[in-house]
Amino acid sequence: MSRTRLTWAVLIVVVLGALVVAGTRGGDESDAARVERLTDRLRCPECQGSSVADSDVATSRAITTLVAELVAQGRSDSEIFGELKVRYDSQILLLPESSGIGLLVWLLPLVFGLLALGGLGLAFLRWRREPAPPPSDADRALVDRYRLQRSSAGSVSAPSVSAPEEVPR
Repeated sequence: MSRTRLTWAVLIVVVLGALVVAGTRGGDESDAARVERLTDRLRCPECQGSSVADSDVATSRAITTLVAELVAQGRSDSEIFGELKVRYDSQILLLPESSGIGLLVWLLPLVFGLLALGGLGLAFLRWRREPAPPPSDADRALVDRYRLQRSSAGSVSAPSVSAPEEVPR
């Protein structure tokens, strides 16, 4: 197996292992952990770019209390977010939604990244397939001069090659 294939095989095994561990991790989380996870995804209405979990203002504490009550009632994450969007507008969410225009926010960077990688791949393939340009007359003259010096010297020592003359192109 070549070194490149071995590297790819190891990379695939590591990624699959990480996916398996991430997929099996979690299980049942406590109500407090769930409240923390949910409030981490909510924007503080009074703070600039801070989550409800990170903020200590009264509004954030009230939202945390509301989320804790809704979790205790057994509501799902989507029901809790829906309730908060009704009360505080959709700007309460730190992360964009995964439907409608929010889906574009998630997909466009991925699409552009894949297009960029594809373009780079095509460029590398084209550069790799382009044949080397044929040697010029100046290149041939330099090689001929080197061979002549080497054959006339009759020794194994490295010949002294002067700089090539300027050849008009």
